[in-house]
Amino acid sequence: CPQANRVSVGGIVCYVFRVPSHLGPAMKVSDILRVKGGTLYTITPEERLADALKTMADLDIGSLVVMSHGDFAGILTFREVIQAVVRNGGSLGDTVVRTVMDDFPLTCTPETELDEVRRMMLQRHARYLPVMEQRTLMGVISFYDVARAVVDGFINGIHRSPFFGASVDFAEHRGYVPGDDIRRVDWRLYARTD
Repeated sequence: CPQANRVSVGGIVCYVFRVPSHLGPAMKVSDILRVKGGTLYTITPEERLADALKTMADLDIGSLVVMSHGDFAGILTFREVIQAVVRNGGSLGDTVVRTVMDDFPLTCTPETELDEVRRMMLQRHARYLPVMEQRTLMGVISFYDVARAVVDGFINGIHRSPFFGASVDFAEHRGYVPGDDIRRVDWRLYARTD
């Protein structure tokens, strides 16, 4: 069990402790895909950028998978759209997806560990990663998906810990810097006493 300091403030009990580095097997991209599901939103390279942007806005999504004749051709994210709008003086005109999409995006596999995915995404400033198994597109994960999986996995590990008899209502980190190993960060856990 981790060593913790117990503090009670206004009816809330706080535990501050160092997270053990042996929380279990490393999470992988396949863990995210299993929870996220397999919904993919696609567009073809020949479609107008304005139509792609409307689709992204209507679906409230930040990326579209570009498919050509049933094959993965690239990805279109809001980053490429913004760059195209700036390049064209604020207009989309008749720009087509092919001219602005990322046709060689950074990718990962279902077996890639999340620590590696975080490193890759931070190093390349990538917000979306297509997940490929050989030549088959398995899905797309976002930086948000990765962050959520890491935090959910951490909190679920705490919920299962015999150290905490009551459930944990929420947690916050102290001193976390992007790129740090989340297993080596001080966390403050709050459990309601009422």
